[in-house]
Amino acid sequence: MAAPALESVPHLERNATNSFYDSDKYDTDLEDVDLEIKTVAPVVEENSIGANIYRSECRKRQLIPMTAILKYLNKDIMKLRHRAMGIEAAEALAAALEINTTIVHLDLEGNKLEAPGALVMSQVLVYNQFITHVNLAKNNMGAAHPTIRASVPLSEVMKRNMEIKHLNLSDNNFTEEDAKYFALGIEGNDQITELDLSNNHFQEKGAQYIGKALGENRSIERLNLSWNHIRRRGAVSICRALQKNKTLVYLDLSWNGLGYEGSLALGQVLKRNRWLKELNISNNRISHRAAEFIANGLRRNSTLEVLKIGMNPLTTNGAQNIIESVSCTCSAIKELDMSGVPVLGEFEFMAGAIQQSRQFKYTHGGTVSNHDAIGRKPNAAVDPMRKVIAHMQSMNLRPLELFRSMDKEKMYNMNKESFRQRLKNADMGLYKGDLEEVLALVSESKQGGVNAAELSRGMKNQVRKEKLEQIRVKQQEKKVERIP
Repeated sequence: MAAPALESVPHLERNATNSFYDSDKYDTDLEDVDLEIKTVAPVVEENSIGANIYRSECRKRQLIPMTAILKYLNKDIMKLRHRAMGIEAAEALAAALEINTTIVHLDLEGNKLEAPGALVMSQVLVYNQFITHVNLAKNNMGAAHPTIRASVPLSEVMKRNMEIKHLNLSDNNFTEEDAKYFALGIEGNDQITELDLSNNHFQEKGAQYIGKALGENRSIERLNLSWNHIRRRGAVSICRALQKNKTLVYLDLSWNGLGYEGSLALGQVLKRNRWLKELNISNNRISHRAAEFIANGLRRNSTLEVLKIGMNPLTTNGAQNIIESVSCTCSAIKELDMSGVPVLGEFEFMAGAIQQSRQFKYTHGGTVSNHDAIGRKPNAAVDPMRKVIAHMQSMNLRPLELFRSMDKEKMYNMNKESFRQRLKNADMGLYKGDLEEVLALVSESKQGGVNAAELSRGMKNQVRKEKLEQIRVKQQEKKVERIP
């Protein structure tokens, strides 16, 4: 773009710093003094042209030039938040930014740029190779437009600009379809180190796009995907990407929906990942059962330093599992945030023990005296028939031999009351309800007694039930592994 000759600029503008009416006259910032000192430097001459271009573009659009823009054109940071620019003011600014070589940090958060503004700024950012930090948050760029999808030109910026290191596109109403284009940008970029896509509308499919691209990226170190709608396959895809990605050190997935599937995948990843330092998975619908997967992963992780897992329905049991895993000697956790999660006194004791051995700070939702109803230890509900089998195995007996040891009269058939009493006397840890459940499993009729064949059948059914449960868990794990 050709610069207008200085002679064509009105006298008042060329001597703006001496004008009584110039608003900058009333600024007392030391930065302004610094600018006056530098007026002889060539770079200011170049940016004076940028200022003239900006004024010229404003005149074309019948806009009043913004004093802040004229001031920032000579600085390394342009911070213009919540100015409600709109597209025309953005176009005038873009014309000046195309030739600007001093600004490295461009902050246009909250300026109602929408899709047309995204296109204009993307064209600038493809051309300008001096800007390294870009904040375009809260500009409603994802809003529907008849001809422009903002994520398309922004994706081109990610692929073609070789200088941008930090890119903030949060709170822009981007959707599933936009995630597809951002994934292309992530996969094709090897310069951006910090990317913020939080507060958008990425769901299951969108997260799958991003997860796949993240597995191929080799530059992003900090990624913020909080406050989206990531769950199920999408959550699994993001977590699985950590198996391949070796640069990510900070990941914020808070306020999403990892749930059971995502927690299972995350637990598997934590066993292998050796690069992630900070993980935020607070507010993710992680139950006490899902927390077991994460705890198992933490037991084999030696690099994660900060874990934020608060505001989840972990229960006291889930909290205990997490603190036990963090207490392992291999753990590097320095900060554990469990805000909103109640804990037992035992949790406090273990946390104190950790602080004796390494730097460690923690927060939780308060100490309670007993486990809550859901959070009781799983081993409190062992199947009664499993107790019978465990007793039989400890005595090195087969079902027939166990029955014979109880059948003192050698009748090969016992009435229910006799069988109940023998079970009770055998010290198997069976309670009244347990005894009734075992009787129901080994007696086909209400009136009939119990024989060795029925006892053997009941035990086989219990073993079959346990094997089916093991198969179900393995199938669930394989299902998660197959998710792309």
